[in-house]
Amino acid sequence: MNDEERRLRELLNRVVVAARRGSPEYPDIRREAATRLRELSGCPGFVASIKRAVGRGKWRKIHAFGLLGACVDVPCVVDLLRTWIRDRNADTRSLLIQAARNARIVEVGQELHDIIELGGDAFCRDRAINAAGKMQSEECFPLLLRWADIVTDKHLSWRLAMALCDYGKEEGRTALTNWFRDDDSAHASRRTLAAGGLAKLGDAAAEAFLTQIVEAAEKDGCFPDQAFRAAQVLCQARGWPFVGSRAGVLETKRRLREERAGSNG
Repeated sequence: MNDEERRLRELLNRVVVAARRGSPEYPDIRREAATRLRELSGCPGFVASIKRAVGRGKWRKIHAFGLLGACVDVPCVVDLLRTWIRDRNADTRSLLIQAARNARIVEVGQELHDIIELGGDAFCRDRAINAAGKMQSEECFPLLLRWADIVTDKHLSWRLAMALCDYGKEEGRTALTNWFRDDDSAHASRRTLAAGGLAKLGDAAAEAFLTQIVEAAEKDGCFPDQAFRAAQVLCQARGWPFVGSRAGVLETKRRLREERAGSNG
């Protein structure tokens, strides 16, 4: 390694340590690293340099992957990300998929498609379906839509429902409607997700279903899991912010009350 590559490795190590410790300095260190990578990304030999700086460090690779999401206008960087996300190690691959989701690196959509379709590791496939929905991957949507009609596995159909809810596309209405009409308590969470997807499409019955769950929450001081999920997808459909906690459910209830009071007034 040359001096620049050593400095880059040291910077990536600082990112890894700060993230692991939950350091308040993490955002600043991450921005510093992102800025440096951005400056270097157009230089000749950048890909070889970043590979040497990352070396065999699993967490350096994962953090570098997310940081490089800001450099996808450089073709060689996109090629590198597409190679890295196919890592042979399933654990590393799953973490890279999550990094792609968090950084919204849509350029790896075809790789996500292949991970979903070809399988090989159930957890990686699960993470890839989740990432596809969050990133609105155009490459993955037709595959997920096709699977929605044929998959019977409980967890996989739940994950597909979450993805189609995230997409909120008209083409997913049939699958979402079928899941919403299934009132088997064993699939309650999937039904809530389906209702969220339909609410995004303007389905009044689905929105009323979610509203009822949210408004019935906090019986005897407890919040059922479905209340959190219903509040989350209802807020997504309405374009409201949501905090994944008890306060988020209460805030959603407050918004619904204000909305109802306004319409009655």
